[in-house]
Amino acid sequence: MAAFLDDVSQVLSRFARPSIRLLWKTHSSFWVLGATGFVLAVCLGVTLGRSAGRTAWPILAVAAGAAGTFLALVAAAKAITGEERLTFYHHQIAVLIVAWVILRLADLPILPYLDITILGIGLFAAIGRVGCLMVGCCYGRPHRWGVRYGSDHADLGFPAPLVGVPLFPVQIAESLALVGIVAAGAVLITGSAPPGSALEWFIVSYAGVRFGLEFLRGDPGRPFVLGFSEAQWTSVLLLSSVVAAESIGLLPRQNWHAVACASLLMTLVLVALGRHLWRPWSHVLRPLHLVEVAQAVVMLREGETKDSWSTRSTLGRNIDVATTPMGIQISAGDIRARGVTIHHFAVSTRRGPMPRSEAGALARVIATLIEAGASYELVGGHRGVFHFIMPHSE
Repeated sequence: MAAFLDDVSQVLSRFARPSIRLLWKTHSSFWVLGATGFVLAVCLGVTLGRSAGRTAWPILAVAAGAAGTFLALVAAAKAITGEERLTFYHHQIAVLIVAWVILRLADLPILPYLDITILGIGLFAAIGRVGCLMVGCCYGRPHRWGVRYGSDHADLGFPAPLVGVPLFPVQIAESLALVGIVAAGAVLITGSAPPGSALEWFIVSYAGVRFGLEFLRGDPGRPFVLGFSEAQWTSVLLLSSVVAAESIGLLPRQNWHAVACASLLMTLVLVALGRHLWRPWSHVLRPLHLVEVAQAVVMLREGETKDSWSTRSTLGRNIDVATTPMGIQISAGDIRARGVTIHHFAVSTRRGPMPRSEAGALARVIATLIEAGASYELVGGHRGVFHFIMPHSE
């Protein structure tokens, strides 16, 4: 299994290219796959519409409205933030609202066409996540197996300290989940399920998937509230909204949706409680701090400390120290003997003695940053300082 996963990681790394050459021109992989996803989504919508006895023109009108909405949101985000920042949930909600308005103005049945619309959105997102994988956005956390991005991705904004580091391919995991959700939703539309069933199925199932996958995301810059990402809170809100709509008869009632909602809320509470009682240091593993740790490790290994938040002091021969904004102190040094290099790291915190569990978590991250799958030994030191060594054959 390990060999198979290594092969998959290599394939993904070769596949992840930020640009594609088509018709003698170079295009962004993200936008090429986005356009492909849009065309496939429209084809899916028209096909499902015919199977359900719906006319094609409302589906095409909603698709045009969806495209306009998507581009408008992209332009607005770029005008406000200066970056092309795409948030799937924002676009999903906006497109559903626009579709509702179009259908209402055309005096057409709302739920049957929203069923088709949401599955088109899902297929578009499934293809779009492959584009995310290729350009290096929405990436996962450092992991033994994963996709490695190169300097060409860093030129487009990918964090330079993570170049060459295997990152869990969370984009592919979400893409595969979306394909399965859309396929099941298509069965509902072509079967005897009442109107609105595919809509609520997609919202409920994707909410659960997205809530879980957010724990595997490693890209910084996403808003967090009380330790949970915006997408996780949105998942809870949308799932709760579906249950509320079912309770007042706006959507077909499915008892398992209430169970799913209660389970998601319970998971949220248990995770928050676990962080407070058993892992109060879990904030050090948040995406932004992981990038800062990676940056510190790169600077220490290269003997450079250029950033203002970093401090450097000589503790001994070839030993430097870098401090992250969160107060995590990392030192690094190499010992070479008889053809073997031993990487030595020490971690501590300015907050006081570092718990062993926190040191172990940081050691796993740093070990993955240095060499995926490398073994290491963690040793406790004095006053909350922990050391770990990684032998590496030259």
